[in-house]
Formats: sequence, C-alpha cells, structure tokens
Amino acid sequence: MANPEHFERLVQGIDLWNHWKTNNADIKPDLSGMNLSGMNLSGADLSQTALSGANLSQAKLNRVNLSRVYLSEANLSGADLSQADLSSADLSGVNLSSANLSHTRLGSANLSESNLSGSNLAQADLSMANLSGANLSRANLSSASLNKANLHRTDLSGADLSKA
Repeated sequence: MANPEHFERLVQGIDLWNHWKTNNADIKPDLSGMNLSGMNLSGADLSQTALSGANLSQAKLNRVNLSRVYLSEANLSGADLSQADLSSADLSGVNLSSANLSHTRLGSANLSESNLSGSNLAQADLSMANLSGANLSRANLSSASLNKANLHRTDLSGADLSKA
C-alpha cells in the first residue's frame, strides 16, 4: 500500500527527497500504484523503494538510483532511464516499451516476462539479468553487455544486436 507521506516528500523536489532518504535509511519508501507519469525524477535516489504497479510512463528517470527496487507490473513505457542504476531490481512483467535504457546498469535484474519492445538498450549492462520470456523485439541492443544473461524464450525478432 502506497504511503501518501512518501509521495508528498517526492513532489517537494529531488534534493529534499534525497536528503530525507539519506537521513532516514531505515525507512523503505512505498510508492506502489502511484501515478508518477511524466514526472521529472532525474537524479533521485529511489533505491529500495516499492514501486510495484506504479505508472511511470514518459517519466524522466535518467541517472536515477533504482537498485534493488521492486517495480513488478509497473508501467515505464516511453520513460527515459538513460544512465540509471537498476541493478538487482525486480522488473518482472514491467512495460518498458519504447523506453530509453541506454548506458543503464541492469546487472542481475529480473526482467522476466517484461515488454522491452522498441526500447533503446544501447551500451546497457545486462550481465546476469533474467530476460526469460521478455519481449525485446525491435530493441536496440547495440554494444550491450549480455554476459551470462538468461535469454530463455526471449523474443529478439528485429532487435539490433550489433557488437553486443
């Protein structure tokens, strides 16, 4: 269940949010199910935040720390996640269609059954990521690192895998 106080802190600004998060490391923020569509959250520390079912479509999330985040069933279609840290995040069943994930760290992330069709994953680190059953059709994976990634049942039709 989302915590309205956490949402209010977030909309007060990224600097205030990051300061609050640093000073309250024992709190695990809960923004699950919240509508954050189109918001500019660039540079935010959202690590260990519950965001399952949240709507982050078209959001600006570049350089955001989303490591160890639970994003299951969230909508991140068209979001800008360039240079974000999503390492060890749970992104199972997430809609990341047409998202910008270039230069993003996704090592050990769970992307099983996720929709990444048409996404830009150029130079992304997907080492040891679970991509089983994911839709990567028409995705740009040029120069991406797929070292030890699980690609079982992954749809790579039309994907650009040059130098991957």
